[in-house]
Amino acid sequence: MFIRCAVNATVDSRYLSCILLWEVKAMKTEHINITIPPDLREAVDREARRRETKRSTLIQNAVKVYLGLSRRRALRELLAEGYAELSEESRRLEREFERLDAESLKYAD
Repeated sequence: MFIRCAVNATVDSRYLSCILLWEVKAMKTEHINITIPPDLREAVDREARRRETKRSTLIQNAVKVYLGLSRRRALRELLAEGYAELSEESRRLEREFERLDAESLKYAD
């Protein structure tokens, strides 16, 4: 399987601290070529040295975090859309019941 993805990311201490949450397990790997600006490569290299890990391991973890966050954001958006639809349905039902209540009150006297 070949996966092609483009990631535009910046590196700061908060983002890199998230990488600690991921663990790289033994897996089949493939070589890919990516192009990044020199300052981003330098930041990746510094962080890899600081963590005493390989550049590729750091990038693998960063991509996992990015994809996980993207999935969570997509789920949040779907949930928000669902809640909005439910809210509109609830308001429609409330209006219908108000109409029925008003109609029923005519016959209560």
